[in-house]
Amino acid sequence: MKSAALRADAENLFTRHGRSIDEVAAALHLSKGTLARWSKAGNWVARRQEFLKNSPTAPTETLKKRRLKIIELMGADDASDAKLTDQLWKLTKVLESLEARADAIGPILDVMEKFARFVAQKASDESDGSDSSEPDVIRRWTEQFLDQERRNAYA
Repeated sequence: MKSAALRADAENLFTRHGRSIDEVAAALHLSKGTLARWSKAGNWVARRQEFLKNSPTAPTETLKKRRLKIIELMGADDASDAKLTDQLWKLTKVLESLEARADAIGPILDVMEKFARFVAQKASDESDGSDSSEPDVIRRWTEQFLDQERRNAYA
């Protein structure tokens, strides 16, 4: 039986990175049949759709696909089609804008996830029933987290 870590890697490649079953099979040296079973059991297609709906980069990916479709429609003979060229130009500008925003959102989300893990760890470590109020505890943990991140940044 394949390891849980390998299964998680396969699911991640399929759901979050948009790779096909064939691409995942090649990348992880797994059979397509194994991946098809895992996909069906784990409902990967629905998870991919949910990820795309909630992903900050989903609009960018949709627009990239539309841009590629326009390029395909243009072909070599229709390069002078003003309407398609205009649509392509507009999509390219929107994509550049969205990608610039996504570049800022990604690191923010990463830090938020790290902070959530840090708080969860602190909550389990300090479940001693202390009398500190919740805002004081969160403030203290936030300061500890930021200190830790600063140390890591300069290490």
